[in-house]
Amino acid sequence: MSKRTTISNGIRWVRYPLIPVILELVISSIENAETRSRDLLILLVFLLLYYLLFKMRRVRFDEGHIYRIYGKKEKAVPFSEVQRIEKSGAKLNSRRMWRLRYLDADKEEKNFLFIDGIFQHGSVKELIEKVRAVNPGVEVEESHIWNQVEQQKRRKKKRKERREKKTKN
Repeated sequence: MSKRTTISNGIRWVRYPLIPVILELVISSIENAETRSRDLLILLVFLLLYYLLFKMRRVRFDEGHIYRIYGKKEKAVPFSEVQRIEKSGAKLNSRRMWRLRYLDADKEEKNFLFIDGIFQHGSVKELIEKVRAVNPGVEVEESHIWNQVEQQKRRKKKRKERREKKTKN
């Protein structure tokens, strides 16, 4: 197996310090009857946060595939199926999100979002270079503002193709 480069490792480790807090909330809600409803509400919020941190996506890549990792599940997308890599308009913690569009096994276009990791400077550029080496026809859009007109044209074209496909069926 080749060495995989991490793009986005998330902040999944934050869920471990939540475990003692959750246990303390459970114990305090059992002992104190007068603050039970407040403790249960806070417990519910912390359990939701724990779940979200557990499910946080990690993204890695090697010489021929990009891997989306959810918990213990892993999905590989070959570079030859990547159609487009673009910066999205969305931000999370002042970091721009990237969208990768690809064709799945049924030749339907799918996409997923990822964020360049905090400590992985330049890894998205490395990903783009490796994808271009395998798939020279991939479209890369590094500016979300300047190419909005082209994005709108592509979206209208895809909508038109979908309508035509529906009318054929």
